[in-house]
Amino acid sequence: MILSESPEANRFIAKVDREAQRLSVQLLFSLRDDVMALDNREATDGYFTPPDDDSPGLLVVPIGRQEQEWLHTLAHEYVHMCQWFREDEVWMKWRSYNCDSNYYRLEEATEHEACEIIMKYKLPCGNAPKRAASYLRRLKRNSGSKPLAVE
Repeated sequence: MILSESPEANRFIAKVDREAQRLSVQLLFSLRDDVMALDNREATDGYFTPPDDDSPGLLVVPIGRQEQEWLHTLAHEYVHMCQWFREDEVWMKWRSYNCDSNYYRLEEATEHEACEIIMKYKLPCGNAPKRAASYLRRLKRNSGSKPLAVE
């Protein structure tokens, strides 16, 4: 699957696709600049839904935006898939009690790990930490949550 001129990006996309298949998750790309989330039917930058007994999971990323943005989203949603698979504490807490503060903590941990992945795989995402900080500020304004220290 070649979606980028960047060999690093294409290797990362192939890795995500292989791991998604192994976990019964379909990796889908939309040509739009946003997608409709299944849970609340709102436009979003991407989403991950775990598989259940009746259907495979979905990891959906719209690629109609700038490449650095959708690659960041892919890394973010990939982290959610990993959090689900490893039953990460922050994922499990959010799944068991979906409130603003748990959602903020989940997204903060996710952005931290996504930025690490972006650096590790040398993805052409521009200033990912700045984009992550901007996203988290927006979430915090909307939720009023206290940030979780992630090391």
